[in-house]
Amino acid sequence: MRPVALLALLFPLSATAEPAVTRRLEPEAPREEVRNWGNLRVGGALGAGEGRPELCGEFAPLAFLAVEACGTGAGILHDDPIDQAMHVRAKLRLLRFAAGEILLEPLVGAGLIELQLGEDDPGFRFGDTGPRGVETAGVEVMGGLRALFSLGAGFELIGELSGGVGYTPHAPELIRPMTRTPVFGALTVGVGF
Repeated sequence: MRPVALLALLFPLSATAEPAVTRRLEPEAPREEVRNWGNLRVGGALGAGEGRPELCGEFAPLAFLAVEACGTGAGILHDDPIDQAMHVRAKLRLLRFAAGEILLEPLVGAGLIELQLGEDDPGFRFGDTGPRGVETAGVEVMGGLRALFSLGAGFELIGELSGGVGYTPHAPELIRPMTRTPVFGALTVGVGF
């Protein structure tokens, strides 16, 4: 059998055959990369604060590293003489994974914790409790989980669950003695960009 006849048997051509439909696979539109540069969050906290909301402000100079301050806003938003804890820390994003439209980021961090009873005196007191015995500071470690949902135009809805432990060696010397190892936790939500 001749090769042309063999090809004609294997691949019959017909003038009445409908043209084959070619389906091209289009790549999915790239998902907008959520890069959180900073955020403001508010929520509830376990530990000192006397029922006031926990306020957190965060700035992330690098995609995986952020600097954060959390507290009740004493000395800035109010001057109420309440018992509270204030946190200043660096946070490291370990990884990022998607759960549908939500991005989840496990976090670890370390920084400073200040315990105060009543009206705040300026500065951090690491070596004592100050002249009135109402504040002391130490170090802390924390862990948490953040959820980000893109609102579009570079804005995100953010929720964060975090907790940790501090070490404040002079806390038992406060006018109302406190533990050297304060445990804290917070659930905050807010908006970032």
